[in-house]
This record gives sequence, structure tokens and C-alpha cells, in this order.
Amino acid sequence: PQIVVGKEASLKKLPEPSEVARALNELDDSVLDMELLQVVKDNACPTPPQMKEMDEIRQKNPNVPFALPESFMWVIGKMPAYQQRIDCWCFAMSYKEQHASYHTALTDFLQVVECFQESEMLPCLLGIILAVGNFLNGGTNRGQADGFDIESLAKLEGIKDATGKDIRHFIFDLFLNRMNEQSSQFMEE
Repeated sequence: PQIVVGKEASLKKLPEPSEVARALNELDDSVLDMELLQVVKDNACPTPPQMKEMDEIRQKNPNVPFALPESFMWVIGKMPAYQQRIDCWCFAMSYKEQHASYHTALTDFLQVVECFQESEMLPCLLGIILAVGNFLNGGTNRGQADGFDIESLAKLEGIKDATGKDIRHFIFDLFLNRMNEQSSQFMEE
């Protein structure tokens, strides 16, 4: 019952079902903006079983009007490829916003990559991490590694001392307090 009431409340924001169908058919964004299109997508698009059930009801009772949700579902469900049309239109309407978001994220990522590539002190910090890992794995076949996978950095927090501090505290204490010149240059980079 609450779902039906919620659907009806949402659908009351829309124009008449025939006008919504026309706007969908013509991709008329003066009638359906992104918010209203989302309302249509969420509340007025029937599934194939719902459409079959409405067809059966309509055949048995051709003169009985549908309730508000079913009236939208009936009109929209009769449109060819309505779901694909709505999905495509939603994508087209949100493309600029998504593009801007992806562009910003890609720009940020490329700046990080450039920073990594140009850093003179990042290899020094990674060398300390490698040396600590080799020391901790001494006596095993992993104790003389020449490098490590970037995923291994996530494992550092799992190695703790008796006070509960993980190995990163030791690594950064060593780098920041005993290698002042290198750590200062690293911070400037």
C-alpha cells in the first residue's frame, strides 16, 4: 500500500499520460526534465508481466478506467522500445555532467601519475618499504625481493608492534626523522 501511494504521489507531478508519451516519443525536454524523466523511469514503466496482466484486465473490462499508475504504465507500455528510449535519453541528458565528473577525476589521476613519475624521492621511500619488507621476510624465499606489487602497500597496516602501531609508523618515522633532507624534498615535490 505505501509503495502504491508513493508511486501515485510521484506520478501526480507529471503531465497527462498521453503528454508524457508524446514527450518520450519526441524527446521533448521542455515537458520532461531529468527529474521527471527519472519519475517516469522509476514509476511508470511496466515490466512484461505487468503489461500482460494489464492487457488481460483491459480485455475483460474495456470500459473500466485504470488507476493513475496503471494509466501511465498502459500508455508508456504501448510505446515501442520505451525502456531503451528512456535509458538512452537519461544518458544523453546526464552526459555533460558525467563527462565533467570523469574529466575532473581523470585530470586528478594524471596529476598523481605525473607526480609519481617526476618525483626523485618517491623511489627512496619505496626503497625503505622494500628494505623493511626484506628484513621482516629474512630467512624466507621472499626475503630478498627486488620489488613489490603496489597491492602490498595495503598489507602494511596488518603488521603491528607490541603497542598496536602498524609498520607504517616505523617506516615514516625512519623516513621523516632520520632522512630529513630526502623527506623535505619529498614534501616539496
